[in-house]
Amino acid sequence: MKTFSIAGVQMYVSATSSNIPMMKHKIELTVSIYPWVDMIMFSELCALGPLTNYSDIDTTETEKVFCELAKKHSIWIVPGSIYQTRGDEIFNMALAINPQGEIVSRYDKLFPFFPYEEGVTPGETFSYFDVPSVG
Repeated sequence: MKTFSIAGVQMYVSATSSNIPMMKHKIELTVSIYPWVDMIMFSELCALGPLTNYSDIDTTETEKVFCELAKKHSIWIVPGSIYQTRGDEIFNMALAINPQGEIVSRYDKLFPFFPYEEGVTPGETFSYFDVPSVG
């Protein structure tokens, strides 16, 4: 059986500014202290905060940051979720990124937490991804 180490990062999340610089720092810090870590996971709405008025229409740049870090360190990264605007709807969307820096899964939260996520559109499907030799 192959071992697979997961680091869960909990950090202060600003509601009014990007948390991505601190997330990058936490990734660099984690891999330097724990070089055996295979996956780093962050909390829901960590990157851009918990307010829908900071919903991102184009998530390309946000995704690119985490894809580059995953590839650089050859680790899996699940950077929490972000609010993403598509048309007239806002979704609470999460990614999974493999060690090659590729997005292997996108997930829109199926059950927004009311009343806090009032106005967030539920997703329609579950999401899963394979971690080779692990599960």
